[in-house]
Amino acid sequence: MPSSSPIAAFNGRRRVPTPVNEPVRAYAPGSPERAALEARLDSMAAERADIPLVIGGREVRTGNTGKA
Repeated sequence: MPSSSPIAAFNGRRRVPTPVNEPVRAYAPGSPERAALEARLDSMAAERADIPLVIGGREVRTGNTGKA
């Protein structure tokens, strides 16, 4: 690697934060976590995204829709 490389020129100390995992949830039947998850899944199932074709950097909408 050439000596002018930005990686080779770094002499400081890197301070990487200690990773913290998110809490593990059981999603047991009747739990608030499961109820919230099911509600969000239902709302996502009802959403309809409008995804246009992008051709040559321009959005193209034909009205001819399909499932994605």
